[in-house]
Amino acid sequence: AYASWGWRIPFLVGGPLALVGPWIRLRMEETPAFRRVQSTEHVEGVPVREAIRHHSREIVLVFAIASLSALGAYTLGAYFVTYLQEVVGLDPTTAILANFTAFFVTVPLVPIVGALGDRIGRKPLLFIGSVGFVILSVPGYLLAGSGGLVTAILGQLLVALPWSFVVSAVVVTQVEIFPTRVRYSGASVGYNVAYMIFGGTAPLVATFLVARTGSDIAPGIYLVAVALVVFFVAFAVPETYRYSLLREGEEQQEGTLGATGA
Repeated sequence: AYASWGWRIPFLVGGPLALVGPWIRLRMEETPAFRRVQSTEHVEGVPVREAIRHHSREIVLVFAIASLSALGAYTLGAYFVTYLQEVVGLDPTTAILANFTAFFVTVPLVPIVGALGDRIGRKPLLFIGSVGFVILSVPGYLLAGSGGLVTAILGQLLVALPWSFVVSAVVVTQVEIFPTRVRYSGASVGYNVAYMIFGGTAPLVATFLVARTGSDIAPGIYLVAVALVVFFVAFAVPETYRYSLLREGEEQQEGTLGATGA
């Protein structure tokens, strides 16, 4: 039933819900930070051009840290069900149940980890998450690949837990790292390009690696490689958790961020 018609249900529900997005956007007020920029008449006409020209370093940093968040999300949400069926040999119902359970446990952790980031900072979350991926990705695949519902859930949890730290840091850092006048454009470019390259291709790359290497844990090694890069990139990310978005003027905004990052 799912294969013949059930898969259409989310699309039928999502279509009308898509209309809610423009309705919300049209009724939303601008943020206090942006209203302050408007009052100084410093609103950029083409903010994406300004972001790329003068804030390319921040865009690259957002791209780098979001790449691990994207890879983790699409590995868990798009590839693991296929992995459990095609590689491990679980039936579709068991594979989907295991994947759902892992997400059901992990997703509530994201706001909890986010609250922790408000206390200890964004960078510690990035360090914990990237190190967690390095340590737990391969064992997670090995455990999930041992067969059975319980081990499939536990194996996915080993991958999902570090992801909760990374995604909690990324979604906040990506907006705090830019000045108000280019915040939306700068964050959008870095974040969406990362999700397009690393998230959108995650199932294809994982399948290719397994087929090319003959190793079922090759996708886990791919996660480890990206996590190692992000771990070192995190040293260059400015710490922003004590940084107020309500700043007096763009020059002071950028100076405050630079001082905070130092």
